[in-house]
Amino acid sequence: MRRAKSVPSATKEPMPVRVGNAILALQCGLATAATRSPNKRFHRLYRLLGERGWLEAATDAVLDNDGSETPGVDRMRGSLLHDPSCRAKFIEDLRKKLRGNYEPSPILRKYIPKDRGGLRPIGIPTIRDRIVQMALKMILEPIFEADFRENSNGFRLGRSTLECVLPIYLYGNRRNGYDWVIEGDIKGCFDNIDHEILMKTVQRRIAGKKIPQLLWRFLKAHVVERGKRTKVEKGTPQGGVLSPLLANIYRAPRSVGE
Repeated sequence: MRRAKSVPSATKEPMPVRVGNAILALQCGLATAATRSPNKRFHRLYRLLGERGWLEAATDAVLDNDGSETPGVDRMRGSLLHDPSCRAKFIEDLRKKLRGNYEPSPILRKYIPKDRGGLRPIGIPTIRDRIVQMALKMILEPIFEADFRENSNGFRLGRSTLECVLPIYLYGNRRNGYDWVIEGDIKGCFDNIDHEILMKTVQRRIAGKKIPQLLWRFLKAHVVERGKRTKVEKGTPQGGVLSPLLANIYRAPRSVGE
């Protein structure tokens, strides 16, 4: 009996990344600096993408995901990287590509059923692009976590539905006088993110050109559906490793005190 393929989904809880002590120490330093200085812009971060240890940790995180066997447009599956020699060659080739102007591959579009009916479009990047996105996430997440609101819980490490439910118990009583709970949803949240607004928010923290340029290329990567390639004008695909973080960055305060 063949095992059903799993599709990477941005709706799942984010998985913690297994990193070494040196990387963890650097991430803690970024987080501390961002928390202490809300207006601080970070320089010279792109060089981290080319470090072997950084890419090794990003590769481990991608291969740990249930969707690592789901191929993108290049039809490569994550299991190929379980072979040590293949993995070493792959990472070294990736390091060389990142030293230049890295060009993401097109995104493969698939559709999965929604819980309440209908279909949800999922964008499936190649394994190579997922690893680069994971490495970017490892850099950006410690910085932007300092800017996220305390009551924002979606797609954040160490948080779950419990953090969403707890305020109901804290405020929903006769003493505080709150009687209503309103449930809502942002229609097409990922699909309608304005690229230029997102990039301005990113550049409020990230100095230099290389990381913003790489993010822009990921945002503008073409979509392939049924063999037809189309341009992307807005949004970030559900299924992309960076998409949940970028959605939170997009909703983050645009300035201190906002």
